[in-house]
Amino acid sequence: LKEEYPLATIHGHNEFANKACPCFNVKKEWG
Repeated sequence: LKEEYPLATIHGHNEFANKACPCFNVKKEWG
């Protein structure tokens, strides 16, 4: 997806909702 959408930013669900899911740092893993 990063190749197809190079300007897109990657965010985890937990950055928007008051939830503990996902339980890992999405930016660190896939950013």
